[in-house]
Amino acid sequence: MEIENPEQPKVILIGGVGRTGTNIVKDVLCDHPAVFGLPFESRITVDPDGLAPTLALLQSCWSPFVAEKAIGRLERFLKRVARKSLSDKAASLIENLFPWYSKLGNLKTYKEWELVEYFPGYEEASRRLIAELSAETYKAAWPGGNSLNNHTMRVTPYCDGAGTKEAAKRFLSTIHANILHRNKAKFYVDDNTYNVLFANLLFEIIPNSHLIHMIRDPREVALSYREQRWMPQDIGQCAELVNESFCRWEDVKCQLDASWYTEVRLEQLCSDPVGIIENIIARCGLDSDANLDYSQIKAPRSRWKRNPLPESDRVILNDNLAKTVQRYGYAL
Repeated sequence: MEIENPEQPKVILIGGVGRTGTNIVKDVLCDHPAVFGLPFESRITVDPDGLAPTLALLQSCWSPFVAEKAIGRLERFLKRVARKSLSDKAASLIENLFPWYSKLGNLKTYKEWELVEYFPGYEEASRRLIAELSAETYKAAWPGGNSLNNHTMRVTPYCDGAGTKEAAKRFLSTIHANILHRNKAKFYVDDNTYNVLFANLLFEIIPNSHLIHMIRDPREVALSYREQRWMPQDIGQCAELVNESFCRWEDVKCQLDASWYTEVRLEQLCSDPVGIIENIIARCGLDSDANLDYSQIKAPRSRWKRNPLPESDRVILNDNLAKTVQRYGYAL
């Protein structure tokens, strides 16, 4: 059931540059009776064809053709993560039967996502969003179109940036209010790794929110990157991606009100879980009387301090990450 005219729901955004302990914070906060969060990342706001990148394109790279393509990709993406198809289920079955295959690649994109199971009214809200973004429509053909005949071009006016953001805000406020209503909660936790990289846009379209930025020793992050199938195996490339992600955050942070976000070092969380979580709870406006399970906060395996690393890797990490390491208060 979709709530009519929902108030702006309260949202706790959690993010980092990846491999920084965001899941730990989400799991602890979800023990709070007023909080609900998905057991996975929704991805609809920050993935490449999601809301924030689409808004960025419509605002800073606008042309009729860019707008038409961006709206189309957003529409397809929102549909893609809405329901599992038979081929999605078949792909999941194959990867379960042959686990080695999943280490090589991905049979189908977003095959595990089925947001209609969690967000009441998700598909209707998605259709309404696309309709609102498609303020101007006309029949046309152009070299980048994929139709033999004139097809309907859907364009958001360049001068209507505020209207575009309002449409995105209505979409998110609707699905967030619906999921909170279903689960009898007051705060929705949105744990998407790269929330911090799009925080300036998220601040505008999720106004009643607070961001928790999880930080970890950049060298530990780079070493953890190297073990992920979605990251490079070269430690120098991993270090460069860590630097670029932190630099992006610094650029974004300059545009934010400091009261809107809280930066938390994973190492501090693990050494003082009660104190750090109580500070997060206070910053987010949650009641502090809840009985939370702090036992799930455990220091992750240290790859930098305890693993026998080749000296060449240590040199690369210290040389490439020196400024970032010191900026965030870690010792070289």
